[in-house]
Amino acid sequence: MAVRRLRNKWWVDIRHDFTRYRKKSPLNTREGALLYEATLRKRLAAGEPVVAPKQENGRTFAEFAREWFETYVKVNNKLSEQRSKAYILSAHLVPCLGHLLLRDLNTRHFELLKGKMSEAGLSAKTMNNVLAVLHRCLACAVDWGQLAQAPRSTWLKCQPTPPRFLGPEEQERLLAATTSEWRLPILLALETGLRWGEIAALRWESIDFHGRQLTVERALSREVLSSTKTHQVRHVPVPEDLVEILRGTPTRTGFVFGSAPESPMNYRCARTALRNTCKRAGLPMFGWHVLRHTYASTLARAGVPLYTIQKVLGHSTPLMTQRYAHLAPDSLREAAAVFDRMFSAPGQPVGTEPARSLPQLA
Repeated sequence: MAVRRLRNKWWVDIRHDFTRYRKKSPLNTREGALLYEATLRKRLAAGEPVVAPKQENGRTFAEFAREWFETYVKVNNKLSEQRSKAYILSAHLVPCLGHLLLRDLNTRHFELLKGKMSEAGLSAKTMNNVLAVLHRCLACAVDWGQLAQAPRSTWLKCQPTPPRFLGPEEQERLLAATTSEWRLPILLALETGLRWGEIAALRWESIDFHGRQLTVERALSREVLSSTKTHQVRHVPVPEDLVEILRGTPTRTGFVFGSAPESPMNYRCARTALRNTCKRAGLPMFGWHVLRHTYASTLARAGVPLYTIQKVLGHSTPLMTQRYAHLAPDSLREAAAVFDRMFSAPGQPVGTEPARSLPQLA
């Protein structure tokens, strides 16, 4: 046990049966925390649980998960996130942990959960997504006073999957096989990098023809309009050829793409249209997000800084944009060229000059 002060409050740290508890002292002074520590020691010596019976929560994980979903998830998460968390709870967490009391959950149960998911053939990334939902759920249980301490979890290491993108020849084949109805949305995805939900939610008033840019502030997810994935508004430049095609469109009210001005495009129709286009072009099947990867890879190959690519794509962190770093070899070679210029004499090939020592640091 240990007594410590954190955020102007006194706490008692306890490690018992390979589980760590952090208990707030009823009396917020150092002396009060020491007295509380002595009380907890006596309780453990008598074989009693760390949490007094009158404070115990006899609820099962399934009961709390149901309340957490209704109270927290439905209020704080977008519809797409709600559906994702609902599936993870019903398919993985509740079947495995739902019968256990909330207070009894420990690290061993995390490992058992990972073992069952591994036996089911789930990938490491999918397993980490499940653990992330469990971690958020138990963190809320701690914040709400339903759980003394959330068990620690160890994330699985997974190799990032390189993004699929189209080369110049594949892009030409795709556009050549595109019907007139779908040429504009496919071209828009290739030349702006918008997500499909952002393309479907795009309205004519969001297009600045004079400034040649789009304002992306909404997205369509499961037929519901909401904010973008990162809840940010961004401005995306539009090439001149695309601006001219948009100018030539007769109707400029409501949604840019849709069966009617106020009826956005259905995702199932868009997915089917892209698959049919792939068949006609003789390309492997892929989704709309591959066109977004293609846009990012084109910028990276052209030497556009990764920070600029991050802002245009709307990534919340640079980590997502780093997937395209290997496509900009010239900028990486420049790092080695610095030393080439430093140690090579004028007119003398690198590697033939006498060995020199590196400059000493002060």
